[in-house]
Amino acid sequence: FRSYGVYDSTLSYITNETQVSVLKLDYPGSVGHGKNLSESIYQNVGSIDVEKTLEAIEIAKEKLGAKKVYVVGPSYGGYLALKIASKNSPLIDGVFSVNGVTDWRNLFNQIQGSPLIALFGKNKTEVSEELWAAAGIYADIQNTDNKKPIVIGFGNQDRNVPFAQSVAMINFLKANKKNVKEVVFKNEGHSLVKKSSVKQFCLEVLKLIGEKKKSCNI
Repeated sequence: FRSYGVYDSTLSYITNETQVSVLKLDYPGSVGHGKNLSESIYQNVGSIDVEKTLEAIEIAKEKLGAKKVYVVGPSYGGYLALKIASKNSPLIDGVFSVNGVTDWRNLFNQIQGSPLIALFGKNKTEVSEELWAAAGIYADIQNTDNKKPIVIGFGNQDRNVPFAQSVAMINFLKANKKNVKEVVFKNEGHSLVKKSSVKQFCLEVLKLIGEKKKSCNI
């Protein structure tokens, strides 16, 4: 598997210091596993990625005998975590999204010329309503279980995925009485670079999964 950058330290800490298992998953659209996997996401955002991730989780859950499963992801993985939450799958007990897209059409309105439009088509005017709807989160996430935790973190200087996207989703979930928590990584952009922020992320993951450790020695 390719490196997850600073997030690898949290994954290593969790596997070494707790009884929690980590499934490090490269889903459709990921690079480093051949052209078929990387290109399979084209015009399938919010569909094949969710399907294959849930399939992998189901297999892992059965093999490991896991009682609870939490999905954690940064960037596109953050989008995917929220999209999976919107499916209200009984396989999932909570999610943590970091700097994830919450509204694709709005993102392309905010950032003209974003290379991510290539996931949908040549330009946003060619994207059908069906594709926007398939990739969307808002329509379904309001129907998720009110008890399942949804943690949304963001760097308050993120320009790649404007943090207003995360704030809008947090406000929407609060208005719909969901169990949502806001985590702000101060003075961070799209990728966490400060050690304090990485430790903050690690602690929030531990809280989500029910571990009572008060520090992350990473």
